[in-house]
Amino acid sequence: FAANSAPFLLFVPMNVTPSLIPFVSTNTTGTPLLIASSTIGPNAFSLYWIEIVKFNKELQEIGKRAFQGCSSLNELDFGDATNLKTIQRLAFDGCKALTTATIPSSVTSFGDDVIEDSL
Repeated sequence: FAANSAPFLLFVPMNVTPSLIPFVSTNTTGTPLLIASSTIGPNAFSLYWIEIVKFNKELQEIGKRAFQGCSSLNELDFGDATNLKTIQRLAFDGCKALTTATIPSSVTSFGDDVIEDSL
């Protein structure tokens, strides 16, 4: 993907591991990863080279260690994630490039160390 390419949309069925989808691991420098799913499972994008993630309104839960170790992740866009209720522990652990994160007010369950070794 080129740095100025349009965002790409990824539909992740709950029973599919994203690592089985080859293009997800491609360097997406400057290209937002748009996630259209109600749940992001445990370790779903752990250690992936992702810079920007935009969450949609269907998202309800981010699983344990979902983005752990995504050291280039520098932007989380929760603007449309109005139904997000749960962010499990260590979801964004080791995302060293993050400088800010605004958690939606809809979140009622926030796990331990969600942003450990980040920010």
